Amino acid sequence: MHISVTTTIFATLCIITRCAAQLEFTSWDGNACDGDQMPTLPCNGGCNSFSGEHSYEISLPGQACITFFEEANCLGESFLFSDTAVNGCINVNTGTDVESYICSAC
Repeated sequence: MHISVTTTIFATLCIITRCAAQLEFTSWDGNACDGDQMPTLPCNGGCNSFSGEHSYEISLPGQACITFFEEANCLGESFLFSDTAVNGCINVNTGTDVESYICSAC
């Protein structure tokens, strides 16, 4: 059986897209995933607000790379967090305000 390069590329992209879509990011205004919970968002590479938030967790299996930014709209100094924990709370303590983030599969 002969598999074309196009078929191989298409299959690879489908697997990558599916894995990335499974990752979800939930944040809270407390330091230990407590306090007010924000809406759960997919880790799809988009820029999201983190204003007033202090902790987060990745709720579905997979490795997530989260880049936090000092300013809104994913601008300013950035801080990379590579998270492999599932249902594990991560406190975001960078020593400065964190106003936005980008979450994606690593």
